[in-house]
Amino acid sequence: MKERRSGILSKSGKFILMILVVSMFFSSTSFAANKSDTVKKSLFNLSDAKIQQAIGTAKKGYDAVLEFNNTQQLSIIKDNMQIWQPEVWASTTYLNIMRAAFLKFDNYESYTLSDGKAFSKRALNANQLSFELKTYGNDLDYTDHVNVVLKQGNKMLQPTNISGKGEWADQSYSWPDSPAYTKVIIASFDASKIDFSKNAELVYLYAGKELSVTYKVDFSKLK
Repeated sequence: MKERRSGILSKSGKFILMILVVSMFFSSTSFAANKSDTVKKSLFNLSDAKIQQAIGTAKKGYDAVLEFNNTQQLSIIKDNMQIWQPEVWASTTYLNIMRAAFLKFDNYESYTLSDGKAFSKRALNANQLSFELKTYGNDLDYTDHVNVVLKQGNKMLQPTNISGKGEWADQSYSWPDSPAYTKVIIASFDASKIDFSKNAELVYLYAGKELSVTYKVDFSKLK
C-alpha cells in the first residue's frame, strides 16, 4: 500500500511539480543568457587589470607575445583537406592590445592604459568577433573562392566581412614548391548572434564542404 501511494501524485502535487519544471526551464534559459553575456563582456569589455596584463606581456618582448598567441590558436576537429590546413586564431581584444603594444614598444614608442581602454571601447562598439586564418594555396588568386562560417548547433552564421578575400596572395616560404602562396584573411561575425555560453565550430571552406577544415571554438578558453 505504501508503494502504491508513493507512485501516485495528487492533483495539487502535479501542479506544484509542473510549476517547478517550468521555473527550472526559465531559470536555466536565464542562466545561459547571463553566462553568454558574462563571457562576451570578458572578451570585449576588458577591465583595467586585464589591459595592464596584456601590456605587461608585450613589454616582455616577441617571445612572450608569440607564446600567448599560440594559446589562442584553434585546434582542428575535422579535416577534409588533409593539406594546406590554415592556422587559425581568435582575434580577441586582449590579443590585439598585446600586439599593438608590442609593436609600439618595439619602435621605442609608448602604449598606455588609456590606449588600451580606447581600443577596448572601439571593439565593444563594433560588436564583431573576428578570426585570423593563415591560409595556403598554389594560385595567386586562390582566396577568391574561399569562405568561412561559424556553426553553433543548428545555427550557421555567415561572416559580415572577410578581409583579404579576393586579394592576391603572397609567396610562401616553400615557394615555388607547394603550397606556393599564403594569405592571412580575417573573418568577422556579428557578436550579437553568438551564444558565448556554448562552444562553436569555425569552418574554413577552401572549395565547398568537400575541401574544408573545422576548428573548435571554446569561448571559455579565449582571453
